[in-house]
Amino acid sequence: MITLHKSPPTPPASTAVTDDDPWLTSSQMAAMLDISPSTVRLWRSKHYGPPCRAIGRLFKYRRSDVEAWVANQPTFGEPTI
Repeated sequence: MITLHKSPPTPPASTAVTDDDPWLTSSQMAAMLDISPSTVRLWRSKHYGPPCRAIGRLFKYRRSDVEAWVANQPTFGEPTI
């Protein structure tokens, strides 16, 4: 008897992990934004900040999601010349 093994399904392109768009831990995202990890936890509890995914007990942030979220934040004041 021949047993055929199916390959695991390929994830959709929007959730595929690439070297160009790595997943960040909460601590890595905090370091990237120069904020404390406790601020990241507070934001997550209030449903504020970039979207994250729960992977097991860890929360992960896609770098492109963090960058897009930062780019959409309002800026204050005019730069001085």
